[in-house]
Amino acid sequence: PVDRVFAGWLYTGMFAQRATANVLDHLELNVGVIGPSAHAQQVQNCIHTLIGSAEAEGWQDQLDDEFAIDATFMRQQRFTQGFLKPTDHTDVLAEYGFTVGSVHRLAQAGLIFRYGCNLEGTFGPARLAFPAGVSAFRGQKSAYLFARASVKAVEYDRFLTGLSHEPVVGEFQAGFVYKARCFEFGYSQTFLTREFEEQSGKDSYGVFTLTLLF
Repeated sequence: PVDRVFAGWLYTGMFAQRATANVLDHLELNVGVIGPSAHAQQVQNCIHTLIGSAEAEGWQDQLDDEFAIDATFMRQQRFTQGFLKPTDHTDVLAEYGFTVGSVHRLAQAGLIFRYGCNLEGTFGPARLAFPAGVSAFRGQKSAYLFARASVKAVEYDRFLTGLSHEPVVGEFQAGFVYKARCFEFGYSQTFLTREFEEQSGKDSYGVFTLTLLF
């Protein structure tokens, strides 16, 4: 009763990107359904069966079926002047944007520091919210380590229904990315501050991303 309500979100989406040498704009629309029709219960129990874990309990109290839609705008902008300007192996990017819809309503901003090679042809890295990767492919190899720190001002989160959500959430992400030809592979670990007052601890998760350009 003092944790996240059980919920699945099944959706499809599309995005458009526009990139210049140092600025990338990302506009995304996701549309789907929250509730039993998302079949999250079946997916979780299938995975539990594969790993030999017990059947998940609590799905009888999941959110009811409802239409779900989110629209997101994000901009990533490379610093080109001052002490944050790019070097042969480093660059710093600012990112900022917002999400509005029936699932989330929030604004966010952050900084990304990267160390590697051929950074000028990419914007990134990808993360769970943008699995396709906020990046532009320039046809050359690129590899880098990164650290990302951001903050979200949260007005609404459907998955925290009935809980006292925190109005401000911090996020730190670190990992690596390798890109060659039409493939981009990355791994990152993300750490979050508390998202709601009743939360028993801070969350952390890892993400693998594989992007194919065709």
